[in-house]
Amino acid sequence: MTEREERIREAAYSRYADRGYEHGHDLEDWLEAEAEMESEIAETEPGMQQGGTLGPAEDEALKRMIRRHPQKEIPLVEGMEPEDAPEKE
Repeated sequence: MTEREERIREAAYSRYADRGYEHGHDLEDWLEAEAEMESEIAETEPGMQQGGTLGPAEDEALKRMIRRHPQKEIPLVEGMEPEDAPEKE
């Protein structure tokens, strides 16, 4: 395990303990701890790009979730009537 992973693991466990050892939030705890660490790194490294409506930590956490999502390549189509659907190529 790398030093980075160890730090994230400890921070995630701390969140778990602070919640009273309530199960079911392990991924959320990990992602929040990871995002917090990334935010701290971004604050200390000059030249890091900042932007968007979310803070840098939330931005990175969201990007990681999207990259890990198994259906990220499936386009979302809501409320489209069959006659309005594009032609198959």
